[in-house]
Amino acid sequence: MFVVGWSRMSRSSEIVGLRWRDVHFTSTGELMLYLPRTETDPGAGSWVLLSAPEDRVINPGLCLQQLRDLVRVVDQDDWVFRPSLQAEAPRSKNTVAPRLKKALARAEISGAELYATHSLRRGGATHAAKMGVALRFIKVMGRWKSDTVREYLYTSPEVVWGHSRAMLSV
Repeated sequence: MFVVGWSRMSRSSEIVGLRWRDVHFTSTGELMLYLPRTETDPGAGSWVLLSAPEDRVINPGLCLQQLRDLVRVVDQDDWVFRPSLQAEAPRSKNTVAPRLKKALARAEISGAELYATHSLRRGGATHAAKMGVALRFIKVMGRWKSDTVREYLYTSPEVVWGHSRAMLSV
């Protein structure tokens, strides 16, 4: 759930609202996720395209394929992330943040209590920027319609110090 949310810069409602019918694996191993309704496109829907490189540690396509095989999806209308195998309703968006904090604490990530579901959205955007993805493509990938995306990009104090030093060097 967290890999998919981070890699597609999702809002909590988009994470829990995903159904198997909206998950498409291409013949080249890429992943296409359909969002029938988003905050910026209510009712219009949009596609999110995700690379699924086999040689990478973070591979949302592989995660979803393994989950699909594990839960033995029969009905394409089933929710991808359910509270249990027997549940017919989707996971509540209010349960994502506590699960994220618990997972981070288990991984011994310091400050786990400070993270929220939107940390996945912000973290995905920040990582994309660090990897050199242009802001206009981050907007497309994260479904931002305005320049609000700039507020999501985290810059560490170390980076600011480095730029300050570079600016003041003659």
